[in-house]
Amino acid sequence: SADETVRFIDLPIGTYQVRVVFDENNNGKWDAGFYETLTQPERIIFLDQKLDIRANWTTEIEWKVKN
Repeated sequence: SADETVRFIDLPIGTYQVRVVFDENNNGKWDAGFYETLTQPERIIFLDQKLDIRANWTTEIEWKVKN
């Protein structure tokens, strides 16, 4: 897997929780599981901390996500 950088610019001030959604079918949205076809929901991983975004501050985190 390759290193990737994601940037969010000009977020409103506040507290954020970050998550990664593994879009298995590449449809651009999270899909719930479906019992009749035995389809599992797409996996979501949450960062184990909340981020406080402040005015005129830069916040950087390094998060190693394993697929």
